[in-house]
Amino acid sequence: MDYPHPQIELNNGKIDFSNAYATGIGDWDKVTVAYSYSEFEKIANEKEALNTILIKAQNDGLRFITDSDARAAGGAHALAHLWDNGKTPAEELDAVLELREKAISNFSKDNIKTDEPYSVLEDIFVPLYFYHRFQVEAATKVIGGLDYNYAVKGDGQLTTKSVDVTMQKQTLDVIIKTLNARALAIPKDKLDLFPPRAFGYNRSRESFKGKTGVAFDPLSAANTASDMTLKFLLHPQRANRLVLQKSLDENQLSLEDV
Repeated sequence: MDYPHPQIELNNGKIDFSNAYATGIGDWDKVTVAYSYSEFEKIANEKEALNTILIKAQNDGLRFITDSDARAAGGAHALAHLWDNGKTPAEELDAVLELREKAISNFSKDNIKTDEPYSVLEDIFVPLYFYHRFQVEAATKVIGGLDYNYAVKGDGQLTTKSVDVTMQKQTLDVIIKTLNARALAIPKDKLDLFPPRAFGYNRSRESFKGKTGVAFDPLSAANTASDMTLKFLLHPQRANRLVLQKSLDENQLSLEDV
């Protein structure tokens, strides 16, 4: 089933939640329901009727890639990701970074209720600071990426091809923005919002990690964010594909370029 990431946008400098979630089920959901539960006349050729449903989905531009291919950190399919919006991964990552910057600038003590400890505020800031993480993962799949189908003989589908080099370079330019100090640095005026943890509000696996004892550690937060990008971008399988693609096409993006 389709579980899209909330579509939050910036409109005239303001964060807009009006299109965050769609209503109803997704187009691919409708295909799977039709394929699984359609009933045909007794005289109908069931196999042909079911194939007609798949052919229509194919002609409508719907694609299917498994979770195992979409979730892998070294995943290759440039269009397969669990949380990915926008026309291209690069365009959406640009938009997400802009929205994240605006949300961080808006962040204040008013993000918690009166009488709640500031430790809760730190926990709220974690998913905001890492808001771009899923789109980073989607964008890195373009680098050394492939377009492929689970094609069968006679279906006319593309089997496999490397992602266009121009698209790879454009996407890499946006990915590099996530390693820029502007994206990594938590503004100084926000640091006073994160005092040592209150009694009873211990850190969890969802908390920022640090190396400064009870003090909030913004450098470790930046380290985690940059590592998040690099572990996907420089994944060994991706690096090997870059070497392979360059050996087959001298115009392709190389590992050295990355």
